[in-house]
Formats: sequence, C-alpha cells, structure tokens
Amino acid sequence: MSKLVKLEKVEITDGWKNEAQNFTPWLADEGLPMLAETLGLNLQIVNTEVRVGSFWADVHARNTADDTDVVIENQFGKSDHKHLGQVLTYAAGITPKTIIWIAETFTEEHIDALNYLNKITKKRFRFFGVTITLYRIENSNIAPLFQIACKPQNWTHETQRVENETKQLQMKYWTALSNLAVKENSLVRFRKPYGKNFIDCEQRDKVKIGAYHNINRKEIGVSLYIEVEYLNWLKEQCETLERELYEDIGWDHPSQIYLSQNESDPRDESQWGKQHQWLLEKLELFNQVFRPMLHKLNASDNAPSL
Repeated sequence: MSKLVKLEKVEITDGWKNEAQNFTPWLADEGLPMLAETLGLNLQIVNTEVRVGSFWADVHARNTADDTDVVIENQFGKSDHKHLGQVLTYAAGITPKTIIWIAETFTEEHIDALNYLNKITKKRFRFFGVTITLYRIENSNIAPLFQIACKPQNWTHETQRVENETKQLQMKYWTALSNLAVKENSLVRFRKPYGKNFIDCEQRDKVKIGAYHNINRKEIGVSLYIEVEYLNWLKEQCETLERELYEDIGWDHPSQIYLSQNESDPRDESQWGKQHQWLLEKLELFNQVFRPMLHKLNASDNAPSL
C-alpha cells in the first residue's frame, strides 16, 4: 500500500500576500478556469477592478454559454456585511446574470442572505457563495481549492451542462442563419446572435420581426411582434395578408403574428441548410408584406397611428 500523507491547510496569505494586488490578478488569469469548473460555468475574463458607483468590482467576466455578465467579488477571511453590500450594489449597477462572492468562510447569516436573494430574484440573478482554501502535501507546492458554499436552488453541474450545450447550439444555429443572410445579400439583417430560442432582425418602426425555434416541439418559425391595438387592425386585413404570404397565419399570441414549420429539429445540423433557407425566405416575405402595410397605418382613418 502506498504511503498516505496528511493534507495540510495553508494560510491564504502564504499564496497571495494581498487580496487586491495578488489574488484578483491570479483569479482573472489562472484561477478563472478553476472557478468555472467548480461552478459548471463557461467564464471568460472581461476586466478587473471595474468601477460601480463608489465601489470597485474585483472581476467582470462573461458566461460565454449565454453571453451574460458575471461579477466576482472576493475577500480574505470571513464573509462580512461590507462585501454583502457590495454584492448587492454590483447586482444593481452592472445588472449581471451571475454574482459570485468568494471568501475563506461564510457565516450562516450570509448563506441565508444569498439563499434568500436566489429565492426572490428567481431566474433574473444567480448568487453563488464560494470558499477558497489553500492546501499542500508535505513539501509540495500550494494548491487552491474552490468549494461551493451556496448556490441557486436545483443547481447541478448536469443541469448546467445541458443548459450550456443548448445555449451553445442556439448560438451556433443563429450565427449560421445570420451568415446565410450576408452570403445571399439578403435585405434581412440580424441583431447579434445569443444563446436563446429566438433571434431578432434589425428593428424599424414599432414592430419586431424575428425567427424562433422550439427544440421540444421540433418547430421553427418567423414572427412579427406588434402592440395589440395595431395587431387588431392587421387582423382586419387577414385575407389580404394570407393571400400575400401564401399561408395561413397564426394569431395565438396576443401581440404576435407567425408562420411555423413542424418536423424541423434544430438539434439536427444536417437539416440546418433547409431550415435556414425556409426561415430566411419567410423573413424576407414578412419584411416585404408587412413593412409597406405598417407604413400605411398613418394614412388610414381606421388604423391607429404609429
């Protein structure tokens, strides 16, 4: 049997003399992949020491899975009210999706506070409490260990892995559609693709035209969102619209007109070429049919004014 040795805990200042001058730069470089692995997130550094009001956030990062902001606040020693206040300030000032508070230990009161914040903010924010500890074995180099002290309810690496994979697929799916529009010199142009189930075209007037997919239903579609009073006027033009679009229009959503195609699985990349051609064709048709009609709203006595 191999000789077993004792795992020795090391003072945090043996690894980093100063939290701001030494630990934060390390965290933004070598430490970020370790922290990301611990939490099951895809983290990419944006900046350090970011000003928020009269405070400075230690690390500003991005979750590349859904392209959302992440703020990391770290401290040596036990969690305190000052840093809890800073965490809340950053949530309001930078409006990140994920807030990570790192300390050597957390008091029960601060764990309760983070749990409460996760409960009342639901899916708008994610609050993590993470401990940092240094260890060595005999005369080995010092090794850092991140451990989760507090996390959102039902958070697991597996659920986050599935979420990340889905968002990465969505990002890739919409990027391919956007590239197709450029390649074919389409008049349709898209906003920046994100890991979501929809993508919007560049907005004009008071309407929003875009594409969407539903992975579970294996459905893709294009839609137009407009304020309800305008939608009611357009419903009166239903026969004209369906004649020009060559298809029956869906009106289920209170402020949405859409066309959809079933048996189109966005997870099957072999179908993407056909799916993207259909989406681009319908988006161009929506643009062609709806833009002139919406511009005429002002000229109609029976239509609301845009």
